[in-house]
Amino acid sequence: MEKLVEVMEDEIRIEFRAMVKCRTEIHVRSLHPTEMVSFKVQSTAPSRFHVTPPGGLLQPLSTEALRVTLRPQPEMPASADRFLIRASLNSRSQDTKLRVLYIGTLEEEEEEENGRAAIDGEISYFNPLFKASSVNNNKPPHLDFEDNIKKKQQLEVEEEENPPDQEEMVLLIAARRGDIAQLQSLLKKKRAGIRSQDQYNMTALHCAAIKGHRDAVSMLVAFGVEIESQDVEGHTALHLAVEAGLVETAEMLINLGADVEAKSMRGATPLFIARSMGYEQIAQLLTSRGASN
Repeated sequence: MEKLVEVMEDEIRIEFRAMVKCRTEIHVRSLHPTEMVSFKVQSTAPSRFHVTPPGGLLQPLSTEALRVTLRPQPEMPASADRFLIRASLNSRSQDTKLRVLYIGTLEEEEEEENGRAAIDGEISYFNPLFKASSVNNNKPPHLDFEDNIKKKQQLEVEEEENPPDQEEMVLLIAARRGDIAQLQSLLKKKRAGIRSQDQYNMTALHCAAIKGHRDAVSMLVAFGVEIESQDVEGHTALHLAVEAGLVETAEMLINLGADVEAKSMRGATPLFIARSMGYEQIAQLLTSRGASN
């Protein structure tokens, strides 16, 4: 079978420096002479990497430059990181795997080792699990989602009173409205907007999920919006779909890979919320897909 795309690099080489963003580029070239080829980039460590664009369409025989950014890290990651570039055209698909090669001088590694004692008290800040567990809050979990619902209800009023920065929030507004045509246009032309968040750290996927716009949910995930992104309360898009009683949206998110065991900052899982709110159909769906009782 003929290849759909060619990746110009054999590996992803990143010149590592501690606590700064490290960037590099890879290039994907379409090999099809007449039709557009879709592609999507996946990583074994999505919490560490950001890819722009994470997916899209390649014009016939065109080349797309993909920027790979390693988020600030206190020390050089393990060398086991991998990327997968999946290209598709009709029923055909092609997977290209690339390993990440970190480049750092011995001098840099020694400086990092010598300076580590001075920042030991700060390293835990980069561990979101530690950060979440360190919060001393005696509020019972069942109030977690109740407060969150109130905040979401206030959000629309606040948006009217304080119009969001259009450059940052236009994607969120389109997602909240379920405006597929505008979403598609924005995602193709302004892919950086997939990381936009509102004052509650809600992404476009959160906004679409809580409103039950399933086509928007599917499109956003396909274009690379992180399905496990959390708002300020630690809720994922699945949490919000469950809170809103949207069984079909919840099922779509699970089919797209959402974690049924995801926990909010106060420990509430989607199943806990469903049962607390009396959504038995959603509770059955979650348990059938692996949620623990």
